Amino acid sequence: MGEKFWVKEEKGMAESVLGVEACEFLITSASKNLLNDLVSPPVNLGVQQGLGKIVEGSHWNYVIFWYASGLKSGGSVLVWGDGICQDPKGGGVVHGSTSADGELEGVEKRKVKKCVLRKLHACFNGSDDGSFAASLDEVSDVEMFYLTSMYFTFRCDSAYGPGEAFKSGRPTWASSMASCLDHYHLRSVLARSAGFQTVVFLPVKSGVLELGSVKSIPEEHDSVEKLKRSVWGF
Repeated sequence: MGEKFWVKEEKGMAESVLGVEACEFLITSASKNLLNDLVSPPVNLGVQQGLGKIVEGSHWNYVIFWYASGLKSGGSVLVWGDGICQDPKGGGVVHGSTSADGELEGVEKRKVKKCVLRKLHACFNGSDDGSFAASLDEVSDVEMFYLTSMYFTFRCDSAYGPGEAFKSGRPTWASSMASCLDHYHLRSVLARSAGFQTVVFLPVKSGVLELGSVKSIPEEHDSVEKLKRSVWGF
């Protein structure tokens, strides 16, 4: 379901939360139905427990495993494999400041985010599931970033984010908001709203680990190896 699935008001609402470029990317991506083109869709990856070890008791707010798969039409992509999110203590950053574009705050902003997530869910899953929207309750900016990321994909040869780490085979560790936003690329509007100060892209077996935090977390000499061991045990 692509452009025709979005009325003008809905698209404008999505752009206010996601950013114009991210909104266009997701609308186009939904119309291509990429999952049907995957050679090996992500099923039973067995990484949930390891991802939980990374987040539990740490300053990391989320961890995502991007799974690498070939495409039947040629090339390869990184798609959502699994992930875990924990909101900052004290409950997110939804109120108290205005968004980059200036207008949405408080109750109105939460309502808009919920509507955008419901529309994305319907767009990618083929139906408007009311129970999905009901389960959202109150969505913080960190959760909004995390839940929206489920619908993104990255070419394995791209020049930014998880694609860059996969292509180069080298980890990326950015621990300031300015450098984070460069690496988040299409998701930078969402990342700015969430207030992320650190992002890590770590090439691993079968894909890339992505971690983010609203705190600045400096890289230590064994940080990368510790993260790998948490998920795969070696």
